[in-house]
Amino acid sequence: MWIPRILIIDDNPAIHEDFRKVLSGKSPAKDELKAIERALFSDPKPSPEPEWIEFELDSAFQGAEGLSKIQAAHQEQRPYAMAFVDVRMPPGWDGVETVSRIWEQFPDLQVVICSAYSDYQWHEIRSRLKHRENLLILKKPFDADEVIQIALALTEKCRLAKAATANLEQLENVVEQRTKDLQLANQELQRQIAQRERAEQHLRNVAFHDSLTGLPNRRKLQNSLQSAIDYALANCDHTFAVLFVDVDRFKSINDQFGHEVGDQLLKQFAERITGSLRESDAVVSDNLESITGRLGGDEFVVVIGSLKNQVDAERIADRLLEALRKPYQFCEQDIHVRPSIGIVLSNPQYSLAAEMLRDADTAIYEAKSRGGDRYVVFDVLMQSAIQHRLTIERALYGALEYQQFFLAYQPIWGVADGKLQGVESLLRWNHPELGLIPPDEFIPIAEQTKLIIPIGEWVLREACRQLQQWKQQFRSNAPPYISVNLSRLQLLQPGLVDLVRSTLESSGMESRELQIEVTESLIMEDAQKAGQMLADLKALGVRLAIDDFGTGHSSLACLYEFHFDVLKIDRSFISHINDGKANSELIVSIVRLAKNLGLGCIAEGVEFREQLSQLGNMGCPSIQGYLVGKPKSGNDIIQDLENANLPFGGQLELFNSSASSTFNLQVPTAVDCNLATN
Repeated sequence: MWIPRILIIDDNPAIHEDFRKVLSGKSPAKDELKAIERALFSDPKPSPEPEWIEFELDSAFQGAEGLSKIQAAHQEQRPYAMAFVDVRMPPGWDGVETVSRIWEQFPDLQVVICSAYSDYQWHEIRSRLKHRENLLILKKPFDADEVIQIALALTEKCRLAKAATANLEQLENVVEQRTKDLQLANQELQRQIAQRERAEQHLRNVAFHDSLTGLPNRRKLQNSLQSAIDYALANCDHTFAVLFVDVDRFKSINDQFGHEVGDQLLKQFAERITGSLRESDAVVSDNLESITGRLGGDEFVVVIGSLKNQVDAERIADRLLEALRKPYQFCEQDIHVRPSIGIVLSNPQYSLAAEMLRDADTAIYEAKSRGGDRYVVFDVLMQSAIQHRLTIERALYGALEYQQFFLAYQPIWGVADGKLQGVESLLRWNHPELGLIPPDEFIPIAEQTKLIIPIGEWVLREACRQLQQWKQQFRSNAPPYISVNLSRLQLLQPGLVDLVRSTLESSGMESRELQIEVTESLIMEDAQKAGQMLADLKALGVRLAIDDFGTGHSSLACLYEFHFDVLKIDRSFISHINDGKANSELIVSIVRLAKNLGLGCIAEGVEFREQLSQLGNMGCPSIQGYLVGKPKSGNDIIQDLENANLPFGGQLELFNSSASSTFNLQVPTAVDCNLATN
């Protein structure tokens, strides 16, 4: 429903109130007059009121202010339908000057000049503003019915003018498009008449071949594949294979080097595929041919006409991978790509080409999910896995809106004194139909779909809200900071620093009360951008922690370069702590490194007493894991804090070579909020 907007420009606030009473249909005087009429004419029942037209009223008290509001309304695409403008508005522009300036920018605006003075005669106004069909004069004092009729007439006029303009533009576009279509059709017809023979030959070639690579296209591929399927169904001892080949992250090549380089790479890619297939791979039975073609984009399909078994198909895939991995050179620059291959072998269950292509696509998707640069042979379990992933992905889009996420908390303990040092907060998803979905299932999908951005923002705000709740409950004993884990997309998000700043301000937290946690492998994927973002976050005064230390590709210099405050030893090291001296020495080195650099150090994934004892001997200051506390909901962990519920019946002894320590209940001194798949 269109509600016309009306701007009132008058230096007298009382005039604005009069307009609002009249145009809102709620005038007390009007109601009193109707009551008198009913009494005089002995009419006990009030007559039905006509349906009132609703207006949206806005006010300006000077001409310049009015012009500014009109400009802002157009920028917001919510223009005014008309304006009532007073003649005298000292000390600024008078009404005529105001209208003149408005019409310089907005000549179609309906204007009513209001005046109780004779500063200007009608011929003077017409001389200055020219004769305009969108100008009226209203004398003060106003007649309410006259004001209403003017507002109704001019706003309706504005609405009809807009509708007419829109219809005219639509008709012009239709006529223009149809004219172009007729011109193109006529040109095409003339070209076909003049070059009929050559066009027919060209169309036959285009119908079955890709214009960029010259390979058979999708149509030709499907026809050839269908012929191979029909032959195999008629000859039970015949086996063939479909290899689905493409370039991993091809879009990034187009983005970085341009589409022209991308097209040239695809041409070389196609040449390497055809060149790497030996004559022995193209052995056929009867008249059945092998074929290599381009399905579209960076997707290629190889149909191997005859094979002995699956090993033959894998041997061909290995040779293709070796050929396609070699660098491609453009403008004296090497471009390295990683191919992925999905393999499907013929069997009696396939009767249509689309079925084999579907399963080959599923196999290549599985290859990419395993990191790419490999081949995968299709099996029926993959299809159910793909369907499950699609189910998770569809459900994930509404999980945040329907409040299906929650945070669970896991304690962090001090090794030397046994005190509870912190609580790690872990993201969980409880779907009403699917139940609890493991984080390692939905978080990778959230990252691929970029839903991790709004989810991560929710985790940040929820974690800060929880900290504030603990501060109110435990007061001076509340956690001094909270740690939030970031994914790669979050870390490279342009508005991350503003988000962190606004969250700190809205929650009432100080910057030192927030700790940002990232993995070292995440940093090294784009060290320059990540380093700048970490520097900006550090400038806010927040703390920085490096998670899963020792599993990435960073150098020790990154610990100094990015000014981290806390180092977390990956659980994979802890799980193999007793596997040999080399692994133990590595953990000792990490602990000593953290100590020498003045960093906090936390060992993750502690599950056995022997691991705890070893870490105590190594001097690791903090631990967390199932041995000393499983993740719990916010209410449950608060209850544990209040009731002093500790692992192993309220007392946990740490044995080492020198002495033993006892874990005592303390209020947490840190909270770690993590999006990782713990």
